[in-house]
Amino acid sequence: MRILLYHLDLSHMIKDFINNSFEFDKKGLFVSFVKGYDAWEINRSFKTSNFTLLLIRSGNLKLQLNNKLQLLSAHDLVYIPKNTFCNIIDRNELLQVCIMITERASFSSSFNSKNYPGITLNTTDFKLVLQLFKLVDLKNRNITYSIYNNELMKHSFNQFLCEIKIIYSKYRDNGALGMTRKELLVAQFINYIVLHSKERHSVQFFADALCITPGYLNKIVKQITDKTAKDLICEGLLIEAKILLKNSQITIFNIADELEFNNYSSFSTFFKRHTSLSPSEYRSQLNPH
Repeated sequence: MRILLYHLDLSHMIKDFINNSFEFDKKGLFVSFVKGYDAWEINRSFKTSNFTLLLIRSGNLKLQLNNKLQLLSAHDLVYIPKNTFCNIIDRNELLQVCIMITERASFSSSFNSKNYPGITLNTTDFKLVLQLFKLVDLKNRNITYSIYNNELMKHSFNQFLCEIKIIYSKYRDNGALGMTRKELLVAQFINYIVLHSKERHSVQFFADALCITPGYLNKIVKQITDKTAKDLICEGLLIEAKILLKNSQITIFNIADELEFNNYSSFSTFFKRHTSLSPSEYRSQLNPH
């Protein structure tokens, strides 16, 4: 879900969005990109009914979460737990904010819900989190929900949580996150797959990105996930293939090219090995009419 709002009351917008009832059985995360306010009302308290992340792109926002005051500005990322009393104290006209919500309780495991942690991201991390927001939004808008595609949003949800844990570990105590160094490396590997699985298929590429050897990467991935590094790369590639196959306007030949396969035959062999269906058979089941 993507919402671009103008001339609206911020407090009403946030309240309506994060307290809305979405089809969470089908979609794991919802994203809104909001900017361009001319009229404002503040000091309106409400209780949140979902778990929420706010990413400030520009401007300033002053929030009161229960009894704790949060002064937010550009590049700040703040978590708002479910059942929090929220009050928008102040804002300015430059404010642009990204909002991500879910009702899944597993979301809260990435954060210390008692302290409402807010962090100020460096430029690199800010761009990465913004890209992840956009990625979730894109997949929300491009997946048709069926027995074949429910796995895709679950996968995106878990990948997003892993990346958030990695980023928080840079700014806060790693131990508070309950993740070891190996777990953080594997989580980062998984999220590099999210960003690069279309064009990069080799274990060597991801090991180089993590500044470790392919052998060590495969070892820790096997320890933590019971899968090989190549298995996870193939899973990420398969998800991208399924998303592209959903769009009947894209030929399978073009999909093979976009996913950096040498030819249609190698793509078809890869896809059938992992799904027991050829790309055309899978597409036919998605679009029976």
